Parts: sequence; structure tokens; C-alpha cells
Amino acid sequence: MKHNIKFISFFLSLFLVINYIATPAHKIYGYSNTANNYITEYDASLITKQFIYEESNLTNNMWDYTTSIKSTIKLYDFNDNVIMYLFRLTTNGIDKGYVLLDANSSNPYIYSFSYDSDYILDSISIEKTGINTKDDEKIIIYDDFSFLIKKEDEEGKTYYIDFETDEIIDISQNKNNDKPTKLKIGKSSSKTKIKDNAAKASSKSKINSYVIAGILDKDYKIYTNKDFPKIKNYCGPIAGINLIYYWTHAHPLKNSLSPLWNKNTFSDLATYMNTTSRNSTTNHDLSNGLINYAKNKNKPIDFWDESNGKDWSFFKDNIDKNIPIITLLNKDPKYKNHFVVAIGYKYKNNNKYLRILDGWSKSTNIFYKYRGNIVDARYIKW
Repeated sequence: MKHNIKFISFFLSLFLVINYIATPAHKIYGYSNTANNYITEYDASLITKQFIYEESNLTNNMWDYTTSIKSTIKLYDFNDNVIMYLFRLTTNGIDKGYVLLDANSSNPYIYSFSYDSDYILDSISIEKTGINTKDDEKIIIYDDFSFLIKKEDEEGKTYYIDFETDEIIDISQNKNNDKPTKLKIGKSSSKTKIKDNAAKASSKSKINSYVIAGILDKDYKIYTNKDFPKIKNYCGPIAGINLIYYWTHAHPLKNSLSPLWNKNTFSDLATYMNTTSRNSTTNHDLSNGLINYAKNKNKPIDFWDESNGKDWSFFKDNIDKNIPIITLLNKDPKYKNHFVVAIGYKYKNNNKYLRILDGWSKSTNIFYKYRGNIVDARYIKW
């Protein structure tokens, strides 16, 4: 009887391998047993290995045959389901890059990735503590740039704190249990194993990408929160200074636009955008601030435009013209927003990614999956 079980197990394993090899990129069938319709870490790692293999075969790519998964962080929802996996990578023995995978079993996909930078969760952790997020920390991903930690008080009552700010978050008033409300109450205290080469077998990927000219130059400078530690809720002015830097240092008009750049550019933008006075930046304050800043420097803009972010062609058409786009991700009036700068795009199979400057990393190699839920996109041009 034991021999029969081993015999059946062998052919089941063989079937899983063959089934996976025949599966198109980013699709996987025959998941391991899962709870609440989310795939396991092992299944997620297979998709990630396949993705890494495909990317490493592209020309001018920073990943190669040595690129592999170094460690994994599980990201949860409020119901304790693991809904995403963060895979930290290593290449040629150097720890760099990541892949973030959405674990929904109906359509698991690569949510975000970078060839050479940390995921924003680790960037926040390094900024606060000097080290990456700990593997045993139970992190709830609220939106693309917001994370919570589940805690219990002395009475066993559950509460949540913002991973970045340590503010206590109340979700009790939210019946849908998906969007917490920030309370101003201070700080908190304190499957059969499949061979690796199975992940290398995939259908041919259709790749089409573009990055704005000049941004990948060796001496191009990227500004992040670490450059301006005294300003809170900085993402609007940081997006703005990265936009101005491009126009004054990389665009063909850079010489004529040089008066727009000086040592006070960031603080001036923060003032014109009302970030300094309001401790936040709205999308309208951002564009009005840029327009008024340019007017004050006697270099009025030639044109500006905006979109609700639902139209992919708005991004593609303007990026093709070498126009960076300031993009607002995941609007929630009760929580917070985050501005990034779209500097490129990438098609891979049926997926679309924006190449972004996220305000946390100096990398130009961060890709954010375009899901049509961006709430605002705007640009100015001369």
C-alpha cells in the first residue's frame, strides 16, 4: 500500500511540473490548499521566479542568471489573510531589488517591482530604524504607500498603528473593514516541490517600454524625503522638485529654463503649494504652486493638463513626448494620498506598468502596476 501511495504521489508531482511549464506567464493552476482564495508563498515564489527569468533575458536589464529570492515578507489584510508577498532579491551576491506579488488566487500578478531599490515598506523601516522590515512583523497593507501594524493593549483589545508615523489608527467605525480612520490621539508605545527550472519555462513575453530621455543618465539626480527631513507630508514638493530638476537639467530647453533652479527650489515649492502652511498638498495646490513658482521666476509655463488617471493614453502619449507626469495614487479623504512622478512605462504581456520616482528611493527602476485606480495625473510644460 505504501508503494502505491508513493507511485501515485510521483505521477501527481510530475503532472504539476508539466502543468506549470505549460502555463502562460503570470498564470498558475493547481494551487496548493489555500484559505480565503489566496495562493501560498510557494506558489507565489514560482510566479516570481518565472517573472525574474523573463526579465533577466531582456537586454540592458539589471537582473541576470544570478538573480534570486533572498527573503520574503508577508503582507496581510484586516482579516489576517496573506494578500501579498514581498520578495527581496539578490543579484551577484548583492542584495537589491524586489518583486511584490498580489496573491489573489483568481488572478495573481506582479503588483510592483524594481531592479535595484528597496520596496517602500523597507525604505520606511530603514529611515526609522536603520534596518529592513523584520520578517516577524505582521504588516497590514492598506494601500500602495500606507501600512499598519496590528497590536493589542493590556486588556487584549486590538488596535492599529501607522507603520511610518506611529499614529494610532481606529477602524471600528468602518463597517466594510477596509479603510481605517486616523485618530489624533498621539503615538503608540513603542505543494510537491517543483524544480527551479520549471519557473524558467514560459510563453514568449511581449515587451514594449519607454523612459523619458535623459533620466537614466549617470549624473541625473533624484530627490527623496531624506533630502528634506524637516518637511512633513513632503510628497507634493518632492514630486515638484523632481519635475523642475528634469526640465532644468535634462530637457532640451534646460539652458533657457535654468532660472527655475536654485538652492531654495524645494522650500519655495513647499510654500507655493501650501504644504508649509497646511502640512499637506492637494492636487490643485500642487499644479497651482508649480505655475506660480514658474511665473515668479519669470519663466511662465507654456501649457498644463490634468487627467483623472483612468486613461492610459494620457500617460503613454505624454511620456512618449518626454513629459514627466505627477501622479496621485490611492486617494482616501480619511487617510492619506501619495504623489509620485511617472517617468516611463512598460507593457509586459497583458499588463501595464508605470515607471516611477516614488519619493523614497533614488532608483529610476521602480515599476508600479497600472490598474486604472489612479485618482489624478497632471503635468506642466514649457
